[in-house]
Amino acid sequence: MKEQIAYYPTPIEIVQLMISLSNNKNKNVLEAGFGQGAFFDELINNSEHKTLTGIELDTTFFNEQNNKIKNLNNTFLYNEDYLNHKFNSKFDLIIGNPPYITNDNLHPLIKTKIKELTGSGEGNIYYAFILKSIELLEENGELIYILPYDFFFNTYAKQLREKMIEEGSFELIIDLGDLNIFKNAAPETIIFKWKKNKNKNNIDVYKYINKDSYTNVIPSLTDILKTKILTNTHFEHFTIKHFNESDKIWALSNFNEYKNTQSLSKLAKVGVGIVNGSEEIFKLDNKDILLFSQDEIDIFVRTFIKAKNVQNNTIKEIENNKYLFISKEFKTEKDFFDYPNVWNYLFKNKEVLSKRYISKTSNWWNYLAIRNKLLMDENLDRFKIIVPNMTRKTENWFSITNLPYYIAGDTLMIKGNSKKDTFLLFGILNSQYFNLFYKEKGAKKGKRIIFNQKVLNEINIPKFNTTTNDFIVNEVDNMIKNNNFDFDLINNIIKKELSK
Repeated sequence: MKEQIAYYPTPIEIVQLMISLSNNKNKNVLEAGFGQGAFFDELINNSEHKTLTGIELDTTFFNEQNNKIKNLNNTFLYNEDYLNHKFNSKFDLIIGNPPYITNDNLHPLIKTKIKELTGSGEGNIYYAFILKSIELLEENGELIYILPYDFFFNTYAKQLREKMIEEGSFELIIDLGDLNIFKNAAPETIIFKWKKNKNKNNIDVYKYINKDSYTNVIPSLTDILKTKILTNTHFEHFTIKHFNESDKIWALSNFNEYKNTQSLSKLAKVGVGIVNGSEEIFKLDNKDILLFSQDEIDIFVRTFIKAKNVQNNTIKEIENNKYLFISKEFKTEKDFFDYPNVWNYLFKNKEVLSKRYISKTSNWWNYLAIRNKLLMDENLDRFKIIVPNMTRKTENWFSITNLPYYIAGDTLMIKGNSKKDTFLLFGILNSQYFNLFYKEKGAKKGKRIIFNQKVLNEINIPKFNTTTNDFIVNEVDNMIKNNNFDFDLINNIIKKELSK
């Protein structure tokens, strides 16, 4: 992989499949970021295109491709940045495998253009590639890309989702799931065909359901697309209603939801954890703590719950999670006057702390992001639900605790509006129904389950009657008292209610 452009070569089987999806391949075609030219070469060999255009920032890749096409008519290459280049025409088909890299690792000029296109300084460069491509398409033009699907739920991709709904429609999405298409890259990939028109027909979804190598799988998928067979040993085919809301998860599932639901936010508040930005400095061992006075320990030392501590529905092994916590109140060096040991500890680590990516309004000793501290302070000794923001576990995602600790940036806290609401949610969230529901309709990257504040606030949970709610609450109460988290009885009552 070339780090500067996050380049992953596209296997020829995928290239051929993607080109076969287009009805516009014989017109004006563009490949944005052509890399080693897999799409470009295939289009040259197999298409009677009117014009074929390619653009690539990497000079080595550009020169290699330019040498191949010197004598070809109606074929144009540009060694420039796609996002800033001004094209003289629009296109009937834009196809390819755009770069994937977060904004933090990009050149400032490219970062500025991404913010202009996406409306956010966060997110991924491929968000901007999609938006730029939409601008460059003719009416009824096609966009066919292979890329990660985190823009289906990522908060920073909201403007992208809005644009895709407003300007056009998906005709087909291939969910490749955990199929390992790219070497040394996480398998979290989709192929989509999006058309610039106002049609909002149902979307054809082809979902990978069986483990195998892509060399065996792709012919199987090609067969489905040609014959319109609904399913085979590798893929399931179904249709879903077109996406119509940019602030909701775009789920590729035909899961039959329970009709009587409510959003989780009706019963609880969700808060993301605190990010320090330098584990190596702020995490303290016993030797470090001995440097501080008791007064300094009381004010500055805090225990944090991290994702690794969320184990089988309870919190474990947190004794060593002691951190030097610098609150927002410490704005100047003078604020540390009465705490010389803390200041000396920070100052000897100034060089490391100063190199962190931190906002311009923050001092070098500040935490990267102190979020939801008030929510944590108000509920330190109350029961709350803790969940990692990303996990590979297939079940038991949610733990419950009343330990008086803060939560770290790799976790989230769910605090019910009452103790009963917290216990009710804990029972529902760990039920078999919610497990299956979230795997189908929630946020994920390959085999990794993703939770964030927005997703949890908006996720739907079943709405039961008072009798069922009380049953769940009592069962959770008994589990906590006995430290035995067996959800069989809760699963049975939920299953019974859902079948009514």
